[in-house]
Amino acid sequence: MGSPYSSRQSTLHDGNIITAALFNNEYNALLNAFAYASTGTTGHQHDGTAGEGGNVHTIGDQDFLNKVVVESNEIKFFIEVSAAAVEQMNLADGVLAPETTNDIDLGTSSKRFKTIYGTTLDIGGTAVNTVRDEDNMASDDADGLATQQSIKAYVDAQTVSYGGVQLSVGGSDATPAFNLADSTGYLTSNLSGTITNAQLAGSIEGSKLALPIEVSDSTDAIETSILRLNDTGTEGSFIEFDASGATKATLGAYYTGAYHIPFLANGASAGVGVYSFYGTTAVIPTNGDGNAVNDTLHLGLSSYKFDNVYATNGTIQTSDRNKKQDIEELTEAETRVAVACKGLLRKYKWKSRVESKGDEARTHFGIIAQDLEAAFEAEGLNASKYAMFCSDTWWEHEGRTYVEGESIPEGAKEVTLKGIRYPQLLAFIITAL
Repeated sequence: MGSPYSSRQSTLHDGNIITAALFNNEYNALLNAFAYASTGTTGHQHDGTAGEGGNVHTIGDQDFLNKVVVESNEIKFFIEVSAAAVEQMNLADGVLAPETTNDIDLGTSSKRFKTIYGTTLDIGGTAVNTVRDEDNMASDDADGLATQQSIKAYVDAQTVSYGGVQLSVGGSDATPAFNLADSTGYLTSNLSGTITNAQLAGSIEGSKLALPIEVSDSTDAIETSILRLNDTGTEGSFIEFDASGATKATLGAYYTGAYHIPFLANGASAGVGVYSFYGTTAVIPTNGDGNAVNDTLHLGLSSYKFDNVYATNGTIQTSDRNKKQDIEELTEAETRVAVACKGLLRKYKWKSRVESKGDEARTHFGIIAQDLEAAFEAEGLNASKYAMFCSDTWWEHEGRTYVEGESIPEGAKEVTLKGIRYPQLLAFIITAL
């Protein structure tokens, strides 16, 4: 125990001269009395005993917002939080506890305790024995084995939830139905198995599809279908081709009551179907629903022509008397035009063929539409009144063709093309022979 303070100069009186030696002795006595020493005979212990001074119950920084307070039965630890001294932990008889539940971490991710020694471990209100050191545990240490088994049983009983699927930590599921809505960058190549029709119910957003879409099959057999579209009804559209939210074309099947006609339609009034019934097969015109129609559809247009038509037999044109009216003989003026037409037959080469084939371009025979038109005008007749003569006009602008009835853009180029129906022209000329 240290020595208490006592005056080194008890004979000081008023008027005495204090020498340096006397002052130094008194100062050293004070210094020794208040300098703490765990051993030796100098300095107060400040333990509350007689002659040692009162105990120091609070230790802190200058403003005492970070401090340690010693009370009768516990020691409290305070940390400054938002300019206030907040009690964080306290040490009492057999307990080191946080002041507030779930407020204090034991270590950090970068500053960890080395080893934690304990008898029991309480997690979430469930107490389990701690695991003993396996290197120092005997093979017949039943207590150590029970400890490991108790921890494993506790951990296995815990559950976790991922993507709406709740799993037991100790359980297993070979085919968990995970919800991948929150996952990012999940490659479709990681998926296995096939997609069922039920899984495709609804629709797939276009943004989720990589273009072009390719469906391939390793088999190379005609009878094996790569894509099959099945409708529970007898007819209807299987595929719709939309643009800007509007249907522009459809692919489907029309049921006549006796047979089906697969068809491709423009989504409105015209289409093309494949007819096959009782040994007769044909490509036929249809309406937008796939129903067969008569005398409504052209094969090509004046501005979009086919080059050649290959066929075993010639074109069959309706010539039934019951379908005609105003049946008359030719007038004299019409006969003179027919005679003139005989002399208007010429040979020629197509400019487009000369451009592509040069001298190899072949010679054709026929009549010039403008010459035929002039022959009618010479007799005071209008060639446009006769079906053998055709004149079509359209407009072209920035790679697109516009026809009469459409909104023609400003600056569009007007194009007129004249043509001949040769079966009727030849019949017209024959009348003059």
